[in-house]
Amino acid sequence: MLLAGALGVHELRYRVAYSDRAHEVLSSQGHGYMAAVAPIVGLLIAVGLARLVLRAAAASPRSLSAVRVRRVWPMCSAALFGIYGIQELVEGALMSGHPVGWAGVMSGGGWVALPLAIVIGAVIATALRFARAAERGVAAHLAVRWTPLAPPCIAPGPAVVAPIVRRLTARLSGRAPPKLSV
Repeated sequence: MLLAGALGVHELRYRVAYSDRAHEVLSSQGHGYMAAVAPIVGLLIAVGLARLVLRAAAASPRSLSAVRVRRVWPMCSAALFGIYGIQELVEGALMSGHPVGWAGVMSGGGWVALPLAIVIGAVIATALRFARAAERGVAAHLAVRWTPLAPPCIAPGPAVVAPIVRRLTARLSGRAPPKLSV
């Protein structure tokens, strides 16, 4: 989801900053590779959704805690803006015609990426909450078939073993040793 969000931040940043000229600017600054990235991101989203379904089928309802949007949202937004910044820095270093360094990240309307990252981060955090709720729902539906494994065998400590050993050994000694005569 973060990859799709990062692609969205990057594309929307140019659409908002350059509107009708966005395609020209993207082409002149070496963003032609982005056309190949979109299908890969789509494939990764499909894999992620398949993994979500498999996790939901294997989980117990009690093992899945709810996603806290107000905690996940800032992390998603920071990750999206970080990915955008790193992507622009790499493009500036490798592509001709792309501004280099901080100018590549923030100039030409690059500041728009920050509010976009905040909004898209909120969308991702909310989607994660709904995905976890769906996981819990599927797990609850399948809970009838789900049987938990037996707890692991834990060796008892000395406080448990000592009384048992005393009881067992008390019956093993038939008689006391003979008394010494002097």
